[in-house]
Amino acid sequence: MRKLPVLLSSTLMSSIFAATLLLTGCAISNQPSVNTKITGEVKAPLPSDNVSVYNVAPVSYAEIAKMSASTIPSLEINDTRRVDEAVRLLQSEAAMLGANAIVLSNLDIETIKLEYSSLYNGTQGGRITENRHIVHIHALAVYVNDK
Repeated sequence: MRKLPVLLSSTLMSSIFAATLLLTGCAISNQPSVNTKITGEVKAPLPSDNVSVYNVAPVSYAEIAKMSASTIPSLEINDTRRVDEAVRLLQSEAAMLGANAIVLSNLDIETIKLEYSSLYNGTQGGRITENRHIVHIHALAVYVNDK
């Protein structure tokens, strides 16, 4: 029995190409993330509401961990909701380690470019380019004795 070569129509090829581009564009995380490196003594967990936020380190503290949080991409470059979200993630992670404070050390906004292509019927198409912004915040999880 002889196998016949399979010829793909231009519409099918266009659909496969568009699906590949769509899946490639989905490689960006749709979940915020927190990375933690334990550097000190972990204590009993606390409620995250008990974790204070410092922009400047207090006079006396014990370092528990170095942390960083990243948000999902946003269309707005100065999206304060994303900054608040990252701080809440850091507070929650610090609370699980028994830290009663976090000291914010660095805030970065990463801009990524997303390109979308669409093909309608194999002959028409378009390309959309968007800038998305991801907030990255670095902090120390600490225990402040004088709190």
